[in-house]
Amino acid sequence: MKRHFLLLCLLVSVMTAWADNYKVAATCTPLSELTSGYYVIRVFGDKANDNGNYLYSNGQKAQHDAASVTISYEGTSNLTDANYVWKVYVGETNGQKTIQLYNVGANKFIRKNAKEGDATNNNMLGDGAIATYNTLENANSPKGFRLKSGNVFVVDDGTTSNGFLGNWAVKETDANCAQFKVYKVGFDVTYNFELDGSTYTKKVTALGTETPKAAYEAFYTFPGYVQPTWADGTVSESNNTFTVACSKPNGYPVETSKWYFMKIGIFDENGSNAARNGYIFDTSSQITTDTQTVGLHNNGFAWKFEGNPFDGYVIVNAAGRRLVTSVVGISDNASTSPSMVKIESADKAYCDKWDVQGTSVVKEGSWNAYWGKGAFVLSAKDHPEYIIHAYNSKKVGYWKSTAVDEGSAIVLSNTLPAISLNESDGKHYATYYLPFAAKAPEGVKAYAGTVSNGSVKLTEYANGVIPANTGVLLVSDNATSATFTLANDADVTAIDNDLKGVNAATELTGVDNSERVRIFSTKDGVAGFYKPNSNITSLAANKAYVMAPSTQEALALNFGGDVTGINSVSDNAAMSHSAVIYDLAGRRVSHAVKGVYVINGKKIIVK
Repeated sequence: MKRHFLLLCLLVSVMTAWADNYKVAATCTPLSELTSGYYVIRVFGDKANDNGNYLYSNGQKAQHDAASVTISYEGTSNLTDANYVWKVYVGETNGQKTIQLYNVGANKFIRKNAKEGDATNNNMLGDGAIATYNTLENANSPKGFRLKSGNVFVVDDGTTSNGFLGNWAVKETDANCAQFKVYKVGFDVTYNFELDGSTYTKKVTALGTETPKAAYEAFYTFPGYVQPTWADGTVSESNNTFTVACSKPNGYPVETSKWYFMKIGIFDENGSNAARNGYIFDTSSQITTDTQTVGLHNNGFAWKFEGNPFDGYVIVNAAGRRLVTSVVGISDNASTSPSMVKIESADKAYCDKWDVQGTSVVKEGSWNAYWGKGAFVLSAKDHPEYIIHAYNSKKVGYWKSTAVDEGSAIVLSNTLPAISLNESDGKHYATYYLPFAAKAPEGVKAYAGTVSNGSVKLTEYANGVIPANTGVLLVSDNATSATFTLANDADVTAIDNDLKGVNAATELTGVDNSERVRIFSTKDGVAGFYKPNSNITSLAANKAYVMAPSTQEALALNFGGDVTGINSVSDNAAMSHSAVIYDLAGRRVSHAVKGVYVINGKKIIVK
């Protein structure tokens, strides 16, 4: 029996990486120096003593020693109970550190950062979900930092003989608002990852029984599509700094500071799961994918990745909101699934960074589909099994998964749907108006326009990049269609421009001073901006228009002195009294004011 008990103890110690007593630091780690690693945690509150009591796991409760307990592990190697040891995952949002807590002995995370009913509010530890908290420095107290999300603080609940954590809406100064000091367990390990001429430094604490790879992956997700060269052996206090050469043998699917459309799902378009494929776009609640084509009605379809493979990526929408999750969760509803927030004004704590993973988390039968599409998987920062999915309700779901299928594949592109250009007098024209910046293809020129003397004076965007929410006229000698691509912000230039537009079909009556609206058209073979016919009652989506003086029903195109369809410029006073004058609507007029007219059969600008 004694032999069996010793074997059981050995098995438990191996499973928890606790093969020996481990050293606890003599002094606490300041919040400013806190990095991901192993720690013991002292809790201060009205149920603990003045020196704080150690936090440990007890079933579903995150409990602390009774106030009467005065044991100290700091500066010793006496700690043997893994229930007192916590893995602390450290992030940062808006310059403020965030924390997630995992108990080594219980193999569970603190699962929630919101108040529940009285019966379950103190059940802090659980399977599947991971709570994220903002840290709040307590500058006026030696008792450490607080944990907060929204208006909810982590509190010291229970009694002095039975104290445990809970989530309550209390004030920072309340006696039961818990404070925390953390003491490092083990020793620091530093990694310098070299990739593409840059060095990325990451630090963790290790226990001393791990390989360099295992010590790193105990806290961080190693990026997909990156190949490392790990050192052999185990980490130790004398073997604790590693330079890891890395490469991208098959390329890398993400470029930073570049705008993309983001599609989830790569199922066969003719298969039974095709409806799960869709473009991800910004919504006010749970993100949906109920579109098989890129939408151009707002900027919610454009995304940018900011960060690097080792620190993870912030994923920002062109609308200025960030892809986040409050609780790294297991359900498919808006409370735990990815959502969008304006992070600069957010008070609630969020996990707002994501890791790019390759086919290591994909089931073998789906590998070729991923490789063929350049697809990848998005998982919550440092939690590789918590993966974004597309599912049958045409929403983005989010739960703990292994061996995912094509429904978790993310594919990035920057190509817009093609638009048509129409021929007039040997050239091809269209107008365009988009909610995001875009670049014209070769052979197509984009022009800004200003209204002057009865014409629209056109100025070319030299690099072909049109700014967001800016009307343009497209002109080509030969192209009958144009496929734009999303443009980088740095390539946008400003030009005086009177061209306006709409991203969605809009009734003319909904436009201020609608009698002044002029839309692009061709009349009698002459391209220009004309007053809409009576049968045109709305403006088309993603098309440009211009506002003209109400007396001018048509505006010619002026390409820097070359006015489309115009023969000359004339002074009104110099015209013959016998001249036969028509406006561009074909109506004979007695005299010409400023504008474009057909005079004796010739199109003339009258000053």
